[in-house]
Parts: sequence; C-alpha cells; structure tokens
Amino acid sequence: MIRLALVGAGGHATHLHAPALQHYRRMFPGRVSVAVCDTDAARMHEAVDGFGFDDGYTDVETLRREFKPDAAMLIVPIAVTWPMVQTFLPDRIPLLIEKPLGEDLDQARMLTEAVVAADVPATVSLNRRFDPGYRLACHWLAERGPLRAVHGSQLRVRRRDDYFVWGTGIHLIDPICALTGPLRLVTQAVRVPGTDHDTWRLARLESDTGTAVTICIMPACGRMEEHTRFAGEGFCLDLWTGTSHPWRVQAWLEGACVLDEHAPQDQPEYLRGGTWDETRLFLDAVIDGNAVPGPSVEEALVSSEVVAAMEAGTAADSA
Repeated sequence: MIRLALVGAGGHATHLHAPALQHYRRMFPGRVSVAVCDTDAARMHEAVDGFGFDDGYTDVETLRREFKPDAAMLIVPIAVTWPMVQTFLPDRIPLLIEKPLGEDLDQARMLTEAVVAADVPATVSLNRRFDPGYRLACHWLAERGPLRAVHGSQLRVRRRDDYFVWGTGIHLIDPICALTGPLRLVTQAVRVPGTDHDTWRLARLESDTGTAVTICIMPACGRMEEHTRFAGEGFCLDLWTGTSHPWRVQAWLEGACVLDEHAPQDQPEYLRGGTWDETRLFLDAVIDGNAVPGPSVEEALVSSEVVAAMEAGTAADSA
C-alpha cells in the first residue's frame, strides 16, 4: 500500500479529485492510504470524514514528517502552486500538480525547470486530455488525413475572475496543442473591449504543420459550452468537453454522420470529465513503479506559452 497526500481540500479538490480517490479506493481496496492537508481545519476534517480518508493535517511540514507520503496530489490555489511544488521537490516523490503551473509564465518556466532538474516524476492535471470524449476523438482523427483547420470556443456564465484566460483557457488550448503540436499566434490575440475584467479573447494561430486554428474565449457570455471543431479533407469532427456539460463526439465523412456518442447524462462529473482516468493512471503508475502519465511539466509549459501569448492580447480597436 502506498501513502498519498491530497494537499488542498477546497472546492475543486472535493468536487473532483477527492471523489475520484474515493472511487479508486472502492475499486482497488488496500492499494492506497490517503491523508488530506489543508490549513483550514474544518475543511480538512470535512474532507477526511466525508470521503473516508485515513488522516488529516493542517500543516504540510507535519504531513511530510509524520505521514511520509509516497506521492502527492497538489490541488491548491494558483498562488500556492509554485511554493508547494518547491516544498515537495526535496522528497523526490511523484507529484500530480493542478494546472496552471503557477501565477504567470515566469513561474511556469521556473517550476518546469526545477521539476526537470530534480528529476521528479510529475503529471500536470490538465484533465481534458483524459476526457473520454477527447480520447475517442483522438482515436477517430488518427485514422483520417491531416488536420486543415481547428476552431475552439470556451463559453462561460459570469466568470469574471482575472485569472480566467491563464487558469481556465488552458483547458481549451492544451488538448488542441496535443493534437496539432505547438501553436503560435499568427496575429496578436484580440481583447474584446467593454467586457468585465478584460478576459474575452479572439485569436488566430497556426501549428508547425500548417493547421489553421481559431480560438474564442468568452467567459461571461451567458452560456456554458466548451466546443472544438476539427476539420480536414472530407471529414469533420465536433467535440464537446468540460465541466459544464457531458462530453459528446459527432463525426462526419463526406456529408454523412458516422459517429455520434456522448456521456451518460447522470454520470458523475469526476467520471465523465477525465479526473477519474487521470487519477487511476497516476496511482497505478506510482504503485507499480512505472512512469507517471503525461502531460508532463514540459508538455504543459508548451500550452502555457500559447495561453500567455493570448493573455497579453491587444484591444480590439487597435488590433
């Protein structure tokens, strides 16, 4: 049995990662012991009791000294990510790191350099890559010709947080980068004027293989959707992913719909959205002594570079 530290018991951890861990322990009893660490004692105890975990701490140094984890999942606020990674690097244990890689691109680069230099196994929690719909889409597209064009849109309701492009927009960008290869801006991203917190973005990008990509991020447009369209000669695939709705894949060949699959409507979000597969593969790798699954910090940095470029967009009237 391995000892796993779940660092952070906030809403994101208890909504997705803790249920996935609980499900893993039900399916594979005796494989992992879990201790929760959060500076908020009430929140920590609620997570331990609510999910049936084994122990709890309010201080990460006490956790490291007494629990002696074999691996850690760092599900902490953006401002705490880089300091928390630094705390665990000397232990040289496998880490699952919540995206994004710190507060900005400079921190993301420092974090990546430090993890690589320490030779610490790390998975970045970009769970769209583990979304069952995305995996189905990747399998289908792999049997087609080259991608010619991709359009991605991310729509939200009343998301006016300043970190939206950096912290959430990467969920739209990263799966596209994984399929097309690294992207570069063709023209500087446009910031749509007159919107709250200046986080709406429109952008044109291109891959090294010439795939044309357009991106639309509208975090307060009154609708919840995360949709990407992949197109090539004679084929088109529409993919819906994310936490706002169940995944769906619809594919067309020469005018005929040849694939239309979706998640069960009543399936819990941690199962349908990729968190379960991410958790299972990470824990299986740690327990079996294998390489942890990607995306690695290097792969996540590639996507972070694109998101940072989009975040630094110009105003629409000057673009």
